[in-house]
Amino acid sequence: MRRRHHEQQTEQALCLSLVVNAIITWNTAYLELALEHLAARRGRIDHDLLAHVSPALMEHVNPYGTYEFPVEAEYARQGFRPLRDRPSPGL
Repeated sequence: MRRRHHEQQTEQALCLSLVVNAIITWNTAYLELALEHLAARRGRIDHDLLAHVSPALMEHVNPYGTYEFPVEAEYARQGFRPLRDRPSPGL
């Protein structure tokens, strides 16, 4: 019984690691796109400000609810999703 419980915890930890790594990879790719877009619109970006940006942020991830993944539509799309164009207060 104890070993089985330990194995389940290990599997859950591995799954959680996979999800967290996927989110960080996604965030990294889109942060790079967003920074390129911002630099193209406003010029040079202060690297001291970039020290406070991390791809490990997950405030935009909703861990609750139901998700739908339109797999066929995702396979058909070329390139990245479009960025949202919001005015940024500090940059």
